[in-house]
Amino acid sequence: MAKLPIPLSRSFLLASCLLLLLYSALYLLHWREDNEHNLHISNNHVAGGSKVELSDRVLFFNRVPKAGSEMLVLLLGWLQRGNRFTHVRLRSSGPRHLDHAQQADLVAEVANHLANSPTKHISFDQHVHFTNFSAYGFENPSYVNMLRDPIEKIASRFYYARATPRPGGYTPSWTKPAKEIPPYSSLEDCMASGHPLCTYSTGRQYDLTIPYFCGHQPYCRELGNSAAL
Repeated sequence: MAKLPIPLSRSFLLASCLLLLLYSALYLLHWREDNEHNLHISNNHVAGGSKVELSDRVLFFNRVPKAGSEMLVLLLGWLQRGNRFTHVRLRSSGPRHLDHAQQADLVAEVANHLANSPTKHISFDQHVHFTNFSAYGFENPSYVNMLRDPIEKIASRFYYARATPRPGGYTPSWTKPAKEIPPYSSLEDCMASGHPLCTYSTGRQYDLTIPYFCGHQPYCRELGNSAAL
């Protein structure tokens, strides 16, 4: 039997895993079309009224950056019609760490889309830290995410910052946002130099992977803080 080239084999395996992940999520959520739009969303819910169940209707993909999330978003777009759900891309250019008012706005935006959706089930994607919907009058949606080897993710972020037309988007440190990308052609050289944008120190705050599962509290972004686990 002829063997596939290694790069092609890996691509096929990755695509297969992503499809399996999506179909499993859709199956677990019982996403099927019906006409029972009996959920009425109002500001009273967001203000702290009776909690509204979202877990069986809403899939929220709060994307970890540089972890292959665009492929999963593409698959969600492809699968929505055949599986009778709606996918919504929320704004991704805003902050990923939100204060209480911004979290309430996010919950209200999701609720508004849900109330006006042509399908019973709906999925969302956005680069945003984990948001506890239950603090704003709703049950939490079903969350899904993708992970990547942390070293590979940091390397991808470094080289993406050098190629993107928005270098200000590369800000691993939350305490001192970068005004320009590091003046090095390789991540190895940057780290060896001790440049602050390529150095990760315990106790400092970063936009790494943990906040996308922990939340918006300061300790979630603090490297090495066990309270985030």
